[in-house]
Order: sequence, then C-alpha cells, then structure tokens
Amino acid sequence: VDDGGIITTDRPKGNEDTKKETGTDSEDLPDDTDIVDYGDFGESFPDVFAPAGTVESDENHYKSEDISITITENYSEYEDYVAKYYVFDVYIRNIENLYTVASTSRRPFTELVENSGAVAVVSGDYWKTNAKVAVRNSDWILDAEYIDGDICVLYENGVMEIISPYEYDPEYFKDPATGVYQIWDFGPTLVEDGKAVTDFRDHSDISGRNPRSAIGYIEPGHYILIVAEGRCDITYKGEKVYSKGIRLIDFARIFKELGCKVAYNLDGGDSAYAYYDDEVLRQDYERANTPGQSPREIYDIVCIGEVE
Repeated sequence: VDDGGIITTDRPKGNEDTKKETGTDSEDLPDDTDIVDYGDFGESFPDVFAPAGTVESDENHYKSEDISITITENYSEYEDYVAKYYVFDVYIRNIENLYTVASTSRRPFTELVENSGAVAVVSGDYWKTNAKVAVRNSDWILDAEYIDGDICVLYENGVMEIISPYEYDPEYFKDPATGVYQIWDFGPTLVEDGKAVTDFRDHSDISGRNPRSAIGYIEPGHYILIVAEGRCDITYKGEKVYSKGIRLIDFARIFKELGCKVAYNLDGGDSAYAYYDDEVLRQDYERANTPGQSPREIYDIVCIGEVE
C-alpha cells in the first residue's frame, strides 16, 4: 500500500521472458485451462490487433499489438422503458493487459483512473465494504474461510468462472499453482455456462432498474465490459427521457446475446463508472450536478491498458 492508500501490486511484464503455463497439469482447474498458454492469447485471434509498434485509435476503437477495444453506445427498448449502456468489447494478448487498481479508502473515480495508466476503465466491486475475499493482480488483499455468495474468479490463463459458496476452498484458491489472478465479490451472477440467469429473487433489492457495471467472458483473452446508464436523462430517437437504469434480468440477457459464457455483476448504482480516451462516459450525475457535492467515491476499478 502506498502512502496515499492506493494498493500497489506488481503486475508481471507482458513479454516473452515472463510467459508461462499455469496449472495445466492440475485436474482441479477448470476444463478449458489448457486452451492457451499464459500470456499468449493473441495466437487465438491474431487479426484483431494492430501491427507491432503501432497504435490505432479513435472515439470508438483502440488497437495496439497487445490490446483491441471497441466501444459502442447502445440502446435497448423494453416494454416499459429504454436502457442505455456502453459495451467494451475487449481482446488482450496478455492477462496483465486486464488489471485492477484498488484503494484502502474511497477515492474519486478520476483519481483511480489517473493512477491506472489505463486506456479503458469500469468500476469494480467496492471491495472494502462488500467483499469477503478480493484478489487484485494475483495478490490477496482480503481473504476469508467462507463466502456468502457467488464470486467471480479470473485465472492467469485467461479463464473466468463463477464459484459458489459450496465450491469455495480457500486452501485451493490460495495455492499459487491454481493461478488466481483476480477475484471479484459482489454479484449476482448474470451468465453461467452460457445461460442467462433469469431468477433474481434472492437479489430483489437490486434487481430493478439501476445503473450497472459488469464483466463478461467469452474465451481466454476476450472479455466484455458493460456499464449501463441510469438516474439521468438520456436522448432516445430524438426525445429526452429519464432513465432509472436497467433491470438485472435484461442486463444478463445482453451479455448472453453477446456470446458470454460467464458474466458477473459488479457494484452499480451511483458507483457505476465508465472511462475511455480521457473521457468519463458514465458517472454519478446527481452528486456531480449538485452544488457543493462531488460524484460518489469508490474503492476500485477494472482496467484495460498497456504493460511494459
């Protein structure tokens, strides 16, 4: 932890010297852990990246030899409302191109972004308040012998899966051979085994229309980040309407329609933020527009960025 409360973790370098296979000899790891080698996802989709040593970017795209991001502004019309949301379609060559920044105290989103060096950022799981366990860039910053609900685990080999309280074994997940890279603890699960969750009765307090942030997984090295607008005016088909946000059941279906095998809800509401290309795309508008107040401060962010 640095003097300002930002948790500093060492991210492995994204070069040939640090590439390794992670856990491919363990029968306990997820079934598809041997699809790619750690740090070598680009072999699965070589055409999505820019030529070595070049960067291509505009308001909707960013491409380098290690990262490809496409950002789209989307609207979905439902029977009783319209939802607006930003989709980040992300390809990374190395797992360390997807990293996190966390703080032991709440910080302005923009301050966390400034400390990240990232190209694209969404808000995280508000770990300091809500989580039982938290792993950031392979470092355990919070651990417990049990968990209360589903957690989302991202492994060093790029695989992402949902772990239930019944499946959680702290000894196994803390074993370096398991290769845990990130753990988010918020929820609920939106997509599992390629199927959208449709029953959110256990989360009825948050299942209605709200701003939201979530992460989805298609294959190792290919991820979807979505932040949904809410608690603000939006313009749809030339008309200004007030948006409360998006329902969990509709949010889950979007991830499923985009091809995600797994998707997991992160902290939303006033904590839902999105950033790309030096612009905050979504923030806590109510506080931002109230004299004497500032947007809600948060504990952590999920980043897509270059590595040394």
